[in-house]
Amino acid sequence: MSDQTPSPAPLDPGDKVRTFPQSPGVYLMKDDKGRVIYIGKAVNLRNRAGSYFTKAARLDRRTADLVREIRDIDYIECDSEVDALLMEARLVKDTQPLFNQELKDDKTFPYLQITTREDYPRVEFTRKPRAKGTRLYGPFTSAKKLRATITVLQRIFRFRNCTLDIKEGEERWQWFRP
Repeated sequence: MSDQTPSPAPLDPGDKVRTFPQSPGVYLMKDDKGRVIYIGKAVNLRNRAGSYFTKAARLDRRTADLVREIRDIDYIECDSEVDALLMEARLVKDTQPLFNQELKDDKTFPYLQITTREDYPRVEFTRKPRAKGTRLYGPFTSAKKLRATITVLQRIFRFRNCTLDIKEGEERWQWFRP
């Protein structure tokens, strides 16, 4: 006879979520092969992840299809709701889970991009960030709010918002320089 005690059976995902913290984060739902099939964000991990395992959630066909596939669920705790949103976006883009259709379907998030290799840098809205010569901030969830923010920042800081190739010292651009 062995002195080893058998390891406890893994918790059912519906029971496991009851042990999650009540803090912001990202939850990862996995199938029987351990593959991540859905990634979601939450202000309260326990409440949000637990909501998938209620009778009401099973009434929605897409949710019911997802829940049928879940064999395990994990979480990554975040410092804030914004951190959770950013982490969710990054993980979904990197892993492309089967059930994350909303974030996978060619929807790209907007970024605030500041050019850094120009005499007079531009501050601009973009959905296709350049890899070199820029500083990126984002992604943001609302394109409308980002555009409004850029407008307000431009009024305050009077930064360049045109696409002309302005070189310091060139006489023809004298009226475009700050």
